[in-house]
Amino acid sequence: MKWELDMQHVTDEMLAEAINGLSDTTFDTHAVEQRVLRKYPVAVAHEIIEHQHNDDVLQQFSASFSKRIAAAFPGQVDKVQKIASPNPPLQQTGPA
Repeated sequence: MKWELDMQHVTDEMLAEAINGLSDTTFDTHAVEQRVLRKYPVAVAHEIIEHQHNDDVLQQFSASFSKRIAAAFPGQVDKVQKIASPNPPLQQTGPA
């Protein structure tokens, strides 16, 4: 879907800065997400708001964020394995 890659507030420059600042040799998208969130919280908040129509806003934002990184840096970041997300699935509480 186009909206997955159409982030308007988090820029390629923000992503590059976060990626270049990683100290671990293993690339982790969640680490990039955390670095961008810490340095540019308002931009990330705007992107999260764009996902307000989804049932699990944070999970969908994280998925879009990962796809944006892959699109912004084609051939430079390869997915080698899936790591369990720190964002657990949304749990419903109360009557269904």
